[in-house]
Amino acid sequence: MKISNKSFFLFFRGLLFVLLLVVVGDFFMAKINGSIGQFFRDYYFGYGALGLILILALIRINFFLYESDYEVISIKSKSLVFGVLGAQNHRYEFPKGILVSYKYKGRLTKQLTLKLKSTNGDIRVKKFNLLFVSNQKIEKLLESLKGIVERNKRLP
Repeated sequence: MKISNKSFFLFFRGLLFVLLLVVVGDFFMAKINGSIGQFFRDYYFGYGALGLILILALIRINFFLYESDYEVISIKSKSLVFGVLGAQNHRYEFPKGILVSYKYKGRLTKQLTLKLKSTNGDIRVKKFNLLFVSNQKIEKLLESLKGIVERNKRLP
């Protein structure tokens, strides 16, 4: 099963690209002599675009991909603004058999917490932000995780 918010993320990535073009374009248009340059002289468009980029960074839009087709669960998470810089790119792959439990907090935060048992018996906790994943996709994700946890409890 594959669950992602790719189309939502691509829309905001395109918006981020346009905002960056506005910042650069505003800077270069202000350097032109004449009436066009005076229109862009105060950098209002650039400041507005930078403000929107800051807002996008603060609301932490992220890409989320969950795959559980075979015996491995693969989860990929990437931040919109910081992912462009290479920071905050996370990819986790682990066998289904080590998933002990999961917990989902809905409403405002939409946070998924997975508890995994390592080979030496320790419990590792991984947290994921699902704020920009639709509720229907989250329901499918939770059904999949529920089935995996129940199967793991039946197995010795």
